[in-house]
Amino acid sequence: MTLADTSLDNFHETATAQRSDELARAYVHAINAADDAALDTVLARTFLSYAYDGVRSRTATKKYYESLRNSFSDLQLQVHENIGVLVENDMVALRTIITGTHTGDYAGVTATGRQIQTSASHFFRVRDDQLVEQWQVLDTYRILVKIGRIPGVGATFQQMLGVLRLGRLPANRARRRRRALGDRRLRTAVPGVRPAPPTLVTLGASRHQ
Repeated sequence: MTLADTSLDNFHETATAQRSDELARAYVHAINAADDAALDTVLARTFLSYAYDGVRSRTATKKYYESLRNSFSDLQLQVHENIGVLVENDMVALRTIITGTHTGDYAGVTATGRQIQTSASHFFRVRDDQLVEQWQVLDTYRILVKIGRIPGVGATFQQMLGVLRLGRLPANRARRRRRALGDRRLRTAVPGVRPAPPTLVTLGASRHQ
């Protein structure tokens, strides 16, 4: 990727904003290189990262990414250049695409060897040429689906609609269940309207069955 493809190429109006962009990218590069010394340069000693499970210090942030690398070898963050790095006053925002290979335990799931890809949104506050605060939103759903920890959205919707349960029922019981579901959905959709005869609402069933 050339410099012209990033927000570093004459995108920002001030040198301060340009420098904030560089700091955010230095943070990403340090994580990709597993370079704790570089992170110490970019992150203030009092750095705080606010996450769903609490607040992480600079040291805890480094341990967090170490844990992710233990779960996903070749972990890499890439700045989403369609958006670039946005800077307003002392705030910086960017989105990263995260990839890796599931080679260690994650969320109670042992290594599957599967490739994962997800995204994260990062919001930083800059002060004295360092990052002092971070708010991060990581899309863990896509990771958990990929490694089999939770079912995909398609299977979830099927369960909600009863499709999976119907598929395991004997044919005659499945037909009765479909009739009942059809009647109930019709009553819910149009209150006060009586449902059609069962043979007409049976899904895919013959009138003579």
